[in-house]
Amino acid sequence: MRLKKCFVAHDAGGMSVLVPTGDSDWAGIVQGNATLGVMLGLLREGATRDSLVAALHERFDDPEGAIEGDVDWLIGELTKIDALE
Repeated sequence: MRLKKCFVAHDAGGMSVLVPTGDSDWAGIVQGNATLGVMLGLLREGATRDSLVAALHERFDDPEGAIEGDVDWLIGELTKIDALE
């Protein structure tokens, strides 16, 4: 899966945001921490659920299952706003 080109991800001051361009039917903003930024960066290039989980396990020391839950949540939210192809 990959972020659609009509969404722009940006990191600033420890915060990550995803905003749609005029080509998207969704209007709003997704914002979060560095974990979101890592996931959005990987999704810009194209990633699977498993590759997202593996990359986050390499970077962060989270309790068992927390990363998987975060990845599943983000994929669900991005699917709702039609941000993934």
